[in-house]
Amino acid sequence: MKRTSPLTSGGPREAGASGEPAPAGGITRRHVLRQGLAACAGVLALAAPGAGQAEQPPLRVVLDDNYPPYIFRDEAGQLQGILKDAWDLWSTETGRKVTLMGMDWAKAQAVMRAGDADVIDTMFQTPAREQLYDFGAGYNTIDVPIYFHESVSGINKIATLKGFTVGAKAGDACIDFLAQHGIDTVRTYPSYEAVVDAAAAGEVRVFCMDRPPATYFLVRKGLAQAFRSTAPLYVGHFHRAVHKGQRAVLQQVEWGFARISPEQWREIETAWLGEPVSVGRLGPYVRYAGYGLAGLAAVVLGLAGWNLSLRRRVQAHTRELAQSLQELRVAKSELEGLFAHQQATLDAIPDLMFEVDGEGRFHAFHSSRRDLLTMPPESFLGRTVAEVMPSEVAAGILQTLHEAAANGVSHGAQIQLVIDQAPCWFELSVSRKRMAEGQPDHFIVLSRDIDERKRAQEELARHGSELEQIVQERSQQLVDARDTAERASRAKSDFLSRMSHELRTPMNAILGFSQLMEMDPKIVGKGREFVQEILRAGKHLLHLINDVLDLEQVESGRVTLTMQPVHLAAVGAEMVALMQPLASKQGLTMAQADLPDLVVWADELRLKQILLNLLSNAVKYNRLGGVVWLEARALDAHTVRVSVRDTGRGIPERHLPQLFQPFNRLGVEADGIEGSGIGLSLCRRLISLMRGDMGVSSVEGEGSTFWLDLSRVRTAGADEDASTGQADTAGAAP
Repeated sequence: MKRTSPLTSGGPREAGASGEPAPAGGITRRHVLRQGLAACAGVLALAAPGAGQAEQPPLRVVLDDNYPPYIFRDEAGQLQGILKDAWDLWSTETGRKVTLMGMDWAKAQAVMRAGDADVIDTMFQTPAREQLYDFGAGYNTIDVPIYFHESVSGINKIATLKGFTVGAKAGDACIDFLAQHGIDTVRTYPSYEAVVDAAAAGEVRVFCMDRPPATYFLVRKGLAQAFRSTAPLYVGHFHRAVHKGQRAVLQQVEWGFARISPEQWREIETAWLGEPVSVGRLGPYVRYAGYGLAGLAAVVLGLAGWNLSLRRRVQAHTRELAQSLQELRVAKSELEGLFAHQQATLDAIPDLMFEVDGEGRFHAFHSSRRDLLTMPPESFLGRTVAEVMPSEVAAGILQTLHEAAANGVSHGAQIQLVIDQAPCWFELSVSRKRMAEGQPDHFIVLSRDIDERKRAQEELARHGSELEQIVQERSQQLVDARDTAERASRAKSDFLSRMSHELRTPMNAILGFSQLMEMDPKIVGKGREFVQEILRAGKHLLHLINDVLDLEQVESGRVTLTMQPVHLAAVGAEMVALMQPLASKQGLTMAQADLPDLVVWADELRLKQILLNLLSNAVKYNRLGGVVWLEARALDAHTVRVSVRDTGRGIPERHLPQLFQPFNRLGVEADGIEGSGIGLSLCRRLISLMRGDMGVSSVEGEGSTFWLDLSRVRTAGADEDASTGQADTAGAAP
């Protein structure tokens, strides 16, 4: 029944008062005498308890109220059974009143532990319980087998229960016995009758139960032929127990039961177990049975003909029944498969699952993780959440039940419980379960462990706060850096503006006087060469000053562009003509061809400045007898590419990433070629301001191509060019 036993099937039985095993069947005269001798050993010197003393208070005895035929309730709800009559006799023999308190076994143990009862009856003696109670002598032997449905085969010992969900009564020792042998897939119910009802409904196919109540309920409910049983897993013995140290109470209990005579015990057992049928009493009826047989023979002859006529109809019905039986077998197989699937689904759920009613009373639970339970099942089954949980937690659970009652479901509610002195968080999901008509709804509650999630959220919030502080600090640093950079830029701009005036004024004077000296016919020979060198150096310095100032204006955003449609043919022809003298002087050829009639969106002055810079570089870095091309073509309906190609030395691939850096001439300054290293950087930034792009492709030893991509302005002829996919090209191909 409800006791954890270390005994296995076939193990030694608990010794009675004389050291011999208690009887395997009910209570016998010999066992009663031995029990009485043992009980009286400690009280022979005492008078009957209570004699000559003040009246003692009623003895409070708690026990299971669902263990037929020993103790159970009748239709009116009153306790009855062998133990009820035995305790009534005890009260008569001792003169002390007895208050029998029958209830669910799990609750009975809780009541006893709480000190609200003096004696607990029908308890097995185990090492764990010996720490809490003093036990009387064993007075009956109970077999505890496994019961299984006739559709299940192969169950003959505890190892064969692997993979099955075993039904058991909450608080029953069978649960602990199964757990000791590695069987932890147990579904508990509040009473033995509830276990049998669940087996009849197909909720469980296997259950563990003491043999007396199992036999009673299976026969009473017409299920005796539908279930089989194994040999006993273990054998236990009924004891009466008191709180540790209450030996006087235990002696009085044992003394009182020793006073009950064997005849009284036999009368109680006969009343509830009946008497065996005596064959001798059937003698007078044998003669009448003979007469009956003779008459029966005549009737059989008369029925033979009728039986023959019925045979055909029976055969037809037999075929129908066989077909129906086959259909039932198929349905049974499908039902078992569905049940197995449902059970596997439940076992796969990592959460705690409870079934409660609207008042929060626990009726059942399922869990694959017993470590998440804050208390053993017998401590909460049959009780409400308000009785077993802190008030604020119970209020939160009841709120979710009310929400599920109104909406059908409730999700997201969180509660905090203390497990092993550490706070743990759980998230509740509740679904309403419709019960049979006239019964209040139940609720399925899933409790998910979200402790790791809560810790992660708290850690994330902490890091978020730290990150926000870091962002604020970095933002302030960036603001300070921006302000510093802006102040430095303004200071640089102011400096360059002042210096441009200060530099250009004397430079203009130098160039002016140098030109006058060059025009003087008296200056000849070396003097004229010196003057020309002064002019050349002055022009180079003035060009450098202009480039620096232009670059500064672009970087500071003070350059104003006048965007307008620009005809490339006119601009290109002008730039080629302007560069022709320099190219001829260097022994180069400027490719002569008509530029296509393409129109781009650009600042004409700055575009000329860019083309002049690129053509100048193509001339300076070319080889003797080389060629320079200025080309233009439409990439698509929206873009025109202008290219400047040369047949010069080319640019090493390793230097291409540094090409547009200001003041970086990539080492060519050692060749004596004039330049500031600013022009290409300035050109790219001006093109960017015109919403264009600039790039380069170069092969060392063969030449370079610098290209500009500009927005195309559509003209009447441009649509036709774009539709045919032909590229407009200027200049002769090499």
